[in-house]
Amino acid sequence: RFQRIDIWHTVHMGFGKNWIACSVARIQYLTGGTSVDKRVDILNADFQEYCQVNKKTKYLSKLEASTFGLKFAEPSGSWNKAHITATLMGWLESFLEKHHTACESDEELRIIVASMYFSKLKLFLCVHVYVVISAFNFFMELFF
Repeated sequence: RFQRIDIWHTVHMGFGKNWIACSVARIQYLTGGTSVDKRVDILNADFQEYCQVNKKTKYLSKLEASTFGLKFAEPSGSWNKAHITATLMGWLESFLEKHHTACESDEELRIIVASMYFSKLKLFLCVHVYVVISAFNFFMELFF
């Protein structure tokens, strides 16, 4: 028998981590910092403020360049808790809203914003389809 699809972990421990890391690699330049470490410090301050204002649990005490693999050729998320991905997605949305003028004038940033909203819709639809399929399988097992 096949295992059931686990959408939460597929997104939050899979492609979501890499998507966020790649997005942070691109948005870091909006901070105006002169080096990767200075830009990440500015991003970290914004992340800390976001968590405090929105009462989010910070499983990461500090964002660092290594959190996103920013000093390597290919960014990659290095955290090991799925909830961190969800928190970072919320923070990323908040950060991009603060820099909406830059997002409107930059094609890559518009793609990040569009894919973020598309991924929310897609995840919403996938969860609902998964619930319907699970219910169908449950009733099939009951009666057959």
